[in-house]
Amino acid sequence: MDYKYINLATETLSILICIIIYAYQKVGKKDSKSDKWLNCIIISDFFMLIGDFCENIIAGSSGQPGYFLMVFFTLIVYYIASGFLLMSIMRWVLSFVEQRRKVSPWWIRLGWIFTSIQVIISITMPITKFNYIDPSNNTYHRGDMFVITQIFPYLVYFMALIILIKFSKNFNKKELFYIGCFTIVPLMAEFVQLVSVRLLLMNVAVSVGLLIIVFFIQLQREQEQEEQMKERTISENKKLENISQRQESLNSQLIDVLCGAVEAKDMYTRGHSMRVAQYAREIMYRLGGDEVAQQEVYCIGILHDVGKISVRDEIINKKGRLDDDEYEQIKLHTVAGYQILKGVDLIPDLAIGARWHHERYDGSGYPNGLAGENIPLIARIISVADAYDAMTSNRSYHSIMPQNEVREQIEKGKGTQFDPQIAQIMLDMIDEDLQYEMRQINYNRITNILLIDDDPFIHDLVDNILVDESYVLSFASSGEEGIELMKENKYDLILLDMEMPGMNGFEVLEWIHSNVRRQKVIFLTGDKDINTIKKSEEYGVADYLTKPIKVRILKESISSVLTH
Repeated sequence: MDYKYINLATETLSILICIIIYAYQKVGKKDSKSDKWLNCIIISDFFMLIGDFCENIIAGSSGQPGYFLMVFFTLIVYYIASGFLLMSIMRWVLSFVEQRRKVSPWWIRLGWIFTSIQVIISITMPITKFNYIDPSNNTYHRGDMFVITQIFPYLVYFMALIILIKFSKNFNKKELFYIGCFTIVPLMAEFVQLVSVRLLLMNVAVSVGLLIIVFFIQLQREQEQEEQMKERTISENKKLENISQRQESLNSQLIDVLCGAVEAKDMYTRGHSMRVAQYAREIMYRLGGDEVAQQEVYCIGILHDVGKISVRDEIINKKGRLDDDEYEQIKLHTVAGYQILKGVDLIPDLAIGARWHHERYDGSGYPNGLAGENIPLIARIISVADAYDAMTSNRSYHSIMPQNEVREQIEKGKGTQFDPQIAQIMLDMIDEDLQYEMRQINYNRITNILLIDDDPFIHDLVDNILVDESYVLSFASSGEEGIELMKENKYDLILLDMEMPGMNGFEVLEWIHSNVRRQKVIFLTGDKDINTIKKSEEYGVADYLTKPIKVRILKESISSVLTH
């Protein structure tokens, strides 16, 4: 069999493979460390194949020019390129390991040593006669010590295998298979070529190994792209979720602010909107509404009286019953609330609850006289919850009604004032409330306030300001004294001077944070520096009042802090 033409055919195919792979690498603009060493493998293999190809063409010719060409392509191109090929293979394998963990530089140094020795052996072969070229027919022959030229290629491939085995925990099974094939296939071809001088398989094996690696790299990149897409999708979803949570939080805060603004106007109904919202949510649950519907009716309940912002304070806070004109003005809060909320599309029925929660099932309500199921369900729910809380709260014109009287009023209003089904749910809730807990609580509870200030004048001033309020004041002249009182008693509010002899206000605050849970504190100070104000906010101070203390500001601050 003439192996010359077989070798030429396989080498031609291998050269084409090298060109295609190199073009693929360049077109993809792959410039990672492992890609750069892969390109070195391709280039080294290409020059080895060119040397081998030209050697096969020239072999068998005669003449001195053919001899020199044979020496050039065999010794210079082939063997020197093989040295760089070996080093590139070593560095390529190491580059994959380095992506996952730190590698000792001794592996690289050892690879350079093996490569350098291989190049030296190649250059000195015309002298050492490990391999030689017969000038009579310009053919390549192995010398008696030919095996020396094969030692270091084997060592390099074995090193690559040892690296894979040593760091196998850093690779998955698929990676080990492909990289193992890339090192084992040329190793086997080297062995075959060692026992058969005529069939040249080494370079072809490297090219086949390159195809395996490129195929593997492409699969790996596709997997990485999928992972990146998944991570990007997860990251974007998290961002959207965070934005949604922040939006929900902001919406909740805005709703609470509006609710607070309404209740700040009406000293008799603080907590009313929150209770109505809670009752409405329970009714919606019992009607079979899902979590979304329950949350929506809760928000609508919170803001059902927002229109009272437009009603004059003297009417809102009038002691005793309203006259007809005042009552007509109060009734306008439903229309005002609708106008305030109708532009809010976050909760579709938000404005509906505000407008129609005073409509009656028999059509005698306001502002539009809607009847029956023409009244939106949300408004029918709020209507029952609102009426129930009005009866179970202290107002300027009545105290909390006994539970049996409340039940009688709800029963009486079925089919006239209230939707019968919703009224029945409210009656069931009343019957289950054996301890009469569904009502305004702590309305007349004593509010304990501790004033910590070293100035007796401030003690007298605050005492006089709050003399008509339902507060019980205690006094301390120093931070230490205030702490001793807090150890013995619980206080709803601390009025704290910032600058005192001994412990200052911030030091007292640090003790409070470490020893008292959720203590409300208002700072009283003559310091008007904005940085001090910001620092107090960071400490969780509820409000910051500057001296000289204004009567109305102190009262409003105390009232608002205690309410919220």
